This record gives sequence, C-alpha cells and structure tokens, in this order.
Amino acid sequence: MWGADYVPPTEKDNFLFKIGNKDIVRGMAALTEILNLIAKPDVYAALYLDLVKMSTAALDGFYWLNHGEAFQVNEPLLDIRQSASAAIEEFEKVTRVRKNTTAQIEATQKKIETLQEQIKRSNFDKIDQFVQTLAALRELRGEVIALKDLRYTNLPQIASFEQLLAEKTQNISQDTVRFLLKDTALDFYRKQVSQHEAAIEKGAKVAELNQAEAAITQTGQSLDLLIDIVSNLKIEDTTQTTQIIDRVSAIYTTLNQAKAQARQKKKSLRSGEAQAEFNAQIKLIGQGVINYLDIADTPEKADEFLTKLLVQLEELEGKFSDFDEFIGQLAEKREEIYNAFESKKLNLIEARNKRTNALLQAADRILKGIRGRVATFTTINEINGYFAGDLMIEKIRDLVQKLLGLGDSVKADEIQSRLKSLREDTVRQLKDKQEMFVGGDNVIKFGKHHFSVNTQNLDLTTILRNGKLYYHLTGTNFFQEIEDPALNETASVWEQEVVSENQQVYRAEYLAYRIYQFLSAPLLKNGAKAVPENLSPLKLEEAASLPEDQLAAWVQQFMASRYAEAYTKGVHDIDAAKILQGLARLNQSIDLLRYPTTARACAAYYWKAYLPQFPDKHRILQNQLQGIGLIRRVLPG
Repeated sequence: MWGADYVPPTEKDNFLFKIGNKDIVRGMAALTEILNLIAKPDVYAALYLDLVKMSTAALDGFYWLNHGEAFQVNEPLLDIRQSASAAIEEFEKVTRVRKNTTAQIEATQKKIETLQEQIKRSNFDKIDQFVQTLAALRELRGEVIALKDLRYTNLPQIASFEQLLAEKTQNISQDTVRFLLKDTALDFYRKQVSQHEAAIEKGAKVAELNQAEAAITQTGQSLDLLIDIVSNLKIEDTTQTTQIIDRVSAIYTTLNQAKAQARQKKKSLRSGEAQAEFNAQIKLIGQGVINYLDIADTPEKADEFLTKLLVQLEELEGKFSDFDEFIGQLAEKREEIYNAFESKKLNLIEARNKRTNALLQAADRILKGIRGRVATFTTINEINGYFAGDLMIEKIRDLVQKLLGLGDSVKADEIQSRLKSLREDTVRQLKDKQEMFVGGDNVIKFGKHHFSVNTQNLDLTTILRNGKLYYHLTGTNFFQEIEDPALNETASVWEQEVVSENQQVYRAEYLAYRIYQFLSAPLLKNGAKAVPENLSPLKLEEAASLPEDQLAAWVQQFMASRYAEAYTKGVHDIDAAKILQGLARLNQSIDLLRYPTTARACAAYYWKAYLPQFPDKHRILQNQLQGIGLIRRVLPG
C-alpha cells in the first residue's frame, strides 16, 4: 500500500493511532475478503448479493474509511457496491425476460397440442370444419413466427413448431381440396343461406332483422376466408380451383341477395317504428322544455338548459339521419326551443336589472340617511361604533351580498366604496371641525377673531308671519309676502297644524266621529264590513255597552295606522272612547231624530197628505213597514 518514500506519521498527529489497531485489523480483513470475492474466477448466483452485503457492512461498520489517513477507501467500496447492485438488477431483468419468453413458448405449444387433438377427433364431414381448422393453423403459424423476435428465445424449438404446423396445413389443405371437389361440399353454406332467407321472411321487427343481418355477415366472413384459403392452396389443376371458386361465388351471390332483402325489409319496418319512436322522443323533449323553463331562474341556468336540449336534438338528428322527413321537424323544434329560452333569458335579465336597480336605489336612500345620522356625531369613537354595529350599516352590507348573489359586482363594489368613503369623509370632517371650531359648534376661530357660522341648509319655504304668508330662505333674513287671492282664501286653515284638529274641533272629537262613520257604514255585498288590517270587529250597538278600557283599547287599534292625524296615546284615545260611547248610546235612544229635520218633515207630509189619496199603495206600504218592524224586534241590528 505504501511506496518507498512513505514516512510513517507520529502517534501525535495520525488519526489511525486514535482508532486503535484492533479496528484497523478488522477493517483490513473485511476489505481483503471483498477483494477475494472480486478475484474469484467462477461466478455463482449469490456472488453480487454477497458483494453488496459485505461492502455495505464495511461502509457502515468502519466510519474512518473516508479519512485521508485511510486513503479514502470508501470511494472504491461505493463503486463496488453500485456495480454489484447494477449487476443484480440486470440479472433479475434477464431472468424475467427469459421467464416471459419461456411462458409464451409454452402457451403456444399448448395451443398446438390442443389443435392437434381437435384435428384427430374431427370427422371433417363439413366444409366449415376445414375452414376453421385452416384458419386456426394460420393464426398459430403467425404466433410461432412472432416468437422468433423474443429475446432469449429457443430457435430450435420454434423451428420444430413451424415444421409441424406446415405439415398439418399441407395435409388439411389437400383434404380440403378433395372435399371441395364434391358436389355436396358447399351444402353447409347453402343451408345457412336458406336459413337466413327464412329468418328474413319471418322477421317482423327491426331487432329480428338485425340478428339476421349479423348472421349473414358472419356467413360472408366464412366464405371470404374460404376463398382466401382456396386461393393460397397449391392445386396443380387450375380448372379445379376455378370450379371451387365459382361454386363459392354462386353462394356468395345468393347471400348478397339475402342481405339486400333484409336491408330493404328493415328499412320498411324501421320507418314505422322510427316514426313512433321519433314522436315519443320529440314529446319527451317538449316536456323537458316546459320543465327547464320552469326551473330556470337565472340567465346562466337558461343557457345551461338550452345547451342540454340542443345536445339532445343533435343526438336525435344523428339517430334518425336516414329519415329525411324528420329533418324539417327537428329544425322547427330547434328554432322553437331556442326562441323560448332566449325569451326566458331576456325576461330574467330584465328582472335581474330591475332587482339590482331597486337594491341600488334602496342603498342610495339608506346611505343618505346614514350621512345625516353620522353628521350629528361629536367623537370618532361614536362614528366607529356606528359603522361597526348599526342596523343600517348591516342593511347596506346585506344589500351588497344580494347584489353579488345576482351577479352585479359593479354595483356592489360601488356601494361598498361609497360606504367606505362616507366613513372616511365623516372622520376627516369631524377632525377638521374639532380643529377649526371653538366655543361651540357654530363659532370658527381665525387667529384672535371668532366668527359665527350658519350651518343650515339653504332652502326656500313658506312661513306665517303677522297673520300673512311669506317666502323665506332658511338661515337668512329674506322674507317676501305672498300675494295670491286663491291662496288667501285658505287663510282659515293656515294655522291648522294637523288635519284632525282646528280651532273649533278637538282631535279626539274628530277621531270619535271617524269611528262613528266607520261603524255606521253599510255592509258590503258579502255581508261583511271593510275592516282595516289588525282591527277587531265591533258593532255600534256593542260600543254603547262595552267597558271603557276595552273600548279605549279598540280605539287605539283604530288610530294606530293614522299617523298623519297626530293622535297621542293615553290622551286622545281615552277622550275619543268616551265621546264614541256617548254617541253610540245617543244613537240607540234618539230613534228618528238621527235623520235631518227636512227629511223627517218630507216623510211626514208624504205619509199624512199624499199616500191617503192611494189607499192600496198606502196599505201595502203599511204592511211592509210592520213586517220590517217585526224583523228588527226579532233580530236587533
């Protein structure tokens, strides 16, 4: 290992002195054993496995092999292990290939032996047996030739296969020629053709004729194979070859006639069946159009369902491509479906646009309200708290989600941007206001000077001043008297603040009068009365005897929806209930006095002075009035 000029290192600086002599000796022994394995003249099966195992053990067991003092012996060891591993992989690959080749050769040998047994057991009294046997022999000869291309193949064995199959083919071919020269040789195919013709004659359905056509095709393939085999047979007398082929061609002609007959009959039958099937398919598609139009609630779904139906029509057109009479119907149906879904799509788009515009308008109104609300805040914390959890802010976010759900992301982004800008502008304006305004909200400071600021919106309105109406600009001293004769005629109501009360009528009196009118109103045609929503039914007679607290509660229900009349709960309802109860009791006792004086006078004159001139009419009217009086006593109200 060392040359003549090698100088041994001292114990102080040598790494080998540190690991000990025993470990060095064991390492040298392991390396020597590996060298002996490499130098063996004969190669056995497990040689490379032993090299991999021993080199791995040496690399793992002696960590110092990669040091310079050990001459880095680990590098050749790694090469040895890698080469041995590659040899093992190649050996296994060769083993697999050889095994696969052997398996294919054995499989082909089994097929040959099986075919030999079949030939021995066959009587060969039908031409079909000769044809099938020759076809099987030809297929096996092809497999044998393919075996030559395999790696590590057994060429002598394959040659024996070829020779055996060639002999069998020659013998069967000669027997086939001798059999074909008989007049009855092709009776097997003639019988098959007759059976096919009978099946076509009996066939009453397209499916039965399809089976007959398949059988005819199979017979034709057998005849093609027979002609091919006869053409390749070594027949010395050409007249014999011509005679055989002519007989086969005659059968083939009859077979083609049967096939044409089957095709013609199938077309005739299929026309009726196709018409029924086509009508059923069209009806099914029509039902699908109705269903899809009903469930298509978005333009995207309308497009999706339209595509599905058009694909179904394409499949139907391909299925009935042989029938020209259906092409026009399919084209009309396609146009009808397309127009229906386009109309549905346009309606959905229009409805979506209306919905998004309505949501946008609602968002505009809410944002306007938010702007007015946040303008009253005096601290940034109030602004942040409002934008964090107020119901109106949540409503805006809900509108944004609805717009996104409708697919209008542009409007949704616009609303979000406006809400964000509103918050940022409010915070910035509040900061500016806190920095500029002092001594109150309406005093601004510039240096040592303070100025009052009017923050009112400039608006034109009317105002009553000294008993006259004036135009007035809010926040200013501008007043201009309105000179309009028609307007001046309404001076009596200028100071009336609400519709239910003026200087002469107390609003509780007005409310009691409205309730009295409602309870005295005639019934509808169905016998019911037009009762406002959430109002319990009540009769005027019942109001006269109803306890005050219950009547007051009913009055509260009646006035709940009359916001414009400005009633105060606990004041006007109590007063109106008392007035109403008095009116109801008075209504029960005044009898005919509830009617105007003129009406009562005219009625008395009619009864006393006019009717006595007509006794019969007077008697009839008298009886009718008595009958009505009896009904009222039995059925009050």
